[in-house]
Amino acid sequence: MVANVDVPADETTNAQAQKATSPTAVASQKPTPAKPPTLEDLPDLLKTMVDEKGEKSAAATKRVYELCDVGHKQNRVPMVCSGKWDVLTPLALCLTQESGDGRHLACLALNNLSIPTENKRVMALGPAASDVIGGLCKVIQEDKQESYLCCICLMNLSFLEASITSILAHSPVPEGSAPVPALENSNSLL
Repeated sequence: MVANVDVPADETTNAQAQKATSPTAVASQKPTPAKPPTLEDLPDLLKTMVDEKGEKSAAATKRVYELCDVGHKQNRVPMVCSGKWDVLTPLALCLTQESGDGRHLACLALNNLSIPTENKRVMALGPAASDVIGGLCKVIQEDKQESYLCCICLMNLSFLEASITSILAHSPVPEGSAPVPALENSNSLL
């Protein structure tokens, strides 16, 4: 005959804790890896990049980069040229971050997106061109760690002959200031 044995609460808790930390229990508790991002995830990722700060924004930027990395070359043209998403403005906004992974990941993504010929026209001459070129130039001007990536991106864009003037004529001025010709502006590339 088996008698009921009352186990004090602290002993029950210890037994449960030991059981939960056993190798088999720990293996079953590992978080499932995040699924790779898809183009359908872009709207939420772009919103997070713009609306959040710090690690959340950087994590979303990383996922956008993953969508256009070397293993996902097929996504590069649709991301920029399909008209479904504005990926360039949020990436350019990330270039203005003072520090952190977000700026670096944005530079990597912009570099990958600047490779296809179809994207060069949109990036250098399209609606977000001023933000993209301006952001790249600002990182270079401030001599940030990612300056070399920005130079590479501008070089990629310059392979579209029509973009050269746009890149070289970029002449940033403080908001509300009168335009200054690029040759007279210390903030331009010339």
